[in-house]
Amino acid sequence: QPLPDLRYGNKKFRTISKTTQKLWFLSNLSQWNIEMQARKYSESINWTDDIQGYEFDKERLECGDEHSVVARFNQNLCHASTPSLHGYVQEGLRFGDFKCASSDAGFNKVPDIVLITKEHNMRLVGEAKTPWMHNIEEQQEKIASFRNFIAGQIANYMHKTKCKYGWLTTYNQTMFFRQVPHPKKKGTWVLCHSPVINHDAKYDEVDQEKSNDPTQYRRRVTLTECFLYIAKKACEDGEAINPMHGLRWVGTDSSKVNQLDDGYISIDEEEDTSPSPIMTRSSTRRLGANPSINSLQADTERLDLKGQSHPYSTLEWKRGSITIYFQDSEHKWYYTAKGKQVYIELHQDPDEGDFFVSGKYRYRVKKSQ
Repeated sequence: QPLPDLRYGNKKFRTISKTTQKLWFLSNLSQWNIEMQARKYSESINWTDDIQGYEFDKERLECGDEHSVVARFNQNLCHASTPSLHGYVQEGLRFGDFKCASSDAGFNKVPDIVLITKEHNMRLVGEAKTPWMHNIEEQQEKIASFRNFIAGQIANYMHKTKCKYGWLTTYNQTMFFRQVPHPKKKGTWVLCHSPVINHDAKYDEVDQEKSNDPTQYRRRVTLTECFLYIAKKACEDGEAINPMHGLRWVGTDSSKVNQLDDGYISIDEEEDTSPSPIMTRSSTRRLGANPSINSLQADTERLDLKGQSHPYSTLEWKRGSITIYFQDSEHKWYYTAKGKQVYIELHQDPDEGDFFVSGKYRYRVKKSQ
């Protein structure tokens, strides 16, 4: 069942500081469809009355900082789901703080929550943020901000603890992660992330004839189902020996984040045998190598089909938007890349507004005033 709504007051009675560290994720990203897989695992379980359901009431405690958010998440999700973990995943599994785990990973700031075995071996690592200062879905629209938000801690934690799986939560929103080898680049790894799973997502059955279509599961799978599934995966194959140097995985230099390329790739999931398109695949995956500035401009000009009906509706959108400027002397719009001006031809989309085309993508723009 859904988690109860978190209680928190106005700005006067809660922290207003952001806790994101100055670290940026530098490797490739990929989307991970977790909802269909979580539901199929949930349906495969022979549920018995021996595992008593946890009845939620309305929240009666009020939160004012990250510590209380962690406490309510621990109570309403971690504590409540522990009997199911014992009964259907592995006996002795339990959530706790980082000090409970046997790990030689050194941190200045330790993870907020971990999932451990009865031998205290770590299986999952998690990080929490306050919902009034952090919105995961909004961060996804901004390339650098999203890479800072997810890498500030969770990607770094997963790398150092060798955990294949992890999660980031604001209580209201939770995103799950897994790190896997790049399918084409030896020695490079990829961080896959799920769509945001809301705390109040309700169990909703999917028609049998549509059960192999991942799009049918969006926002119909509960947060508890997802945790049960990811705990199972972590117990089966939860260690990830990522060979990438830490500074290639995450770094402190934000200039290494490509503002034009979100770095998404497509990874075929072994559990996904459906021919249906996966809604949570990135709509901004790369189809080739990064274009140079010259080829970027050439592609833009070549695809400007004046006097013809534009076939741009078939092109994929890049995530986020590019800031552009107007050059009075040239009477053209441009953006800057590596210190150079790249002139573009603007087009109009009835829903998205101004955009330009480069290669096989459409780029939303933000005009500088």
